[in-house]
Amino acid sequence: MSMPLRICVCLSLVPLSACPAEGFDDRVRLSQVVEGLGCAGEEDDLAGCVSAQLSAKRGSDAIVGRLDGIDVRLDGVDTRVDGLQARLAAVEKENDERRCTPVVVRYGRANDAPFGDGAPEVVNFNDLVVDELDLVTTGADWTFRAPEDGVYSVHTAVEADVGILVSEVLFAIGLYVNGDIRSYASHVEPPGTVYPSVGHSDDVILTKGQHLDVRINQAGAKGPFSTTASHVANFISITRLCP
Repeated sequence: MSMPLRICVCLSLVPLSACPAEGFDDRVRLSQVVEGLGCAGEEDDLAGCVSAQLSAKRGSDAIVGRLDGIDVRLDGVDTRVDGLQARLAAVEKENDERRCTPVVVRYGRANDAPFGDGAPEVVNFNDLVVDELDLVTTGADWTFRAPEDGVYSVHTAVEADVGILVSEVLFAIGLYVNGDIRSYASHVEPPGTVYPSVGHSDDVILTKGQHLDVRINQAGAKGPFSTTASHVANFISITRLCP
């Protein structure tokens, strides 16, 4: 037999042991391949066995290749899912930041209280209408405490019980935050006025924990005056504005 070892083995024209000694190293390597394919005992049909095993291996390799491709695509899907989850987390965080806790507070004043013509005095709105979060402390140091950062719409009014004014009087009312005046309103009542009043409204920016109060004073008449005992004419209403 003079044909090369590879042709001898692939065509299986003779038993593997009958192949010529020439190319012994190739014969050894091919025999290892044959054994690896499980065809060492199939000398009568070695070519058929090798062909079948190689075909199966090619099929396996194709399957592995497709599986590798699927893994790559799944990795891409995972990446896109991670991106979507990150965007969703960002949206949820933005919604949390925009979420607004409703705050509604209203108090009136059911009894009279004196106020003079000197420094502005804190108004004690002591007649509870609504304050579900207990944000108001009543008394001489009446205050509203902001539960969260935000813009708070404040409306307030005070009515004086002075009988009939004999001269014009300036009445002023102001909103104070942590003891500092934030805004105020004033007007002059002419002589002959009965139950003069003053009111003020403003949108006040507060940070969590800041305190707000209302103070009044008057100038131009001998005091002290008193507020009327009316929770309708003397009140404060505070509402947090939501975007």
